[in-house]
Amino acid sequence: MDLSAPQTDRRKKAYALTEDCMPVLAEEAARLGLADHPFEEDWHGYHGQLIEYCQQLMEDGDNDKYLSMEANNRARDHAKKPIGVSRC
Repeated sequence: MDLSAPQTDRRKKAYALTEDCMPVLAEEAARLGLADHPFEEDWHGYHGQLIEYCQQLMEDGDNDKYLSMEANNRARDHAKKPIGVSRC
């Protein structure tokens, strides 16, 4: 039984959606691994949740590790497809 098949399917779908510049709802983006944390779809709820999420990130105190990981991910992504190359 191949347990990685669902993950591979999610990656393929995420890749297709982003390459085709298709809209994605927050819940689906999180499920596909395109977002770390889904927020409410309505504008007012979104801002409240965003503020709470940012405050929680600041309180966690692991910012250096997170920023280092994000910098490494960004460098990897830019090595594959530089920012000036055909973006949506």
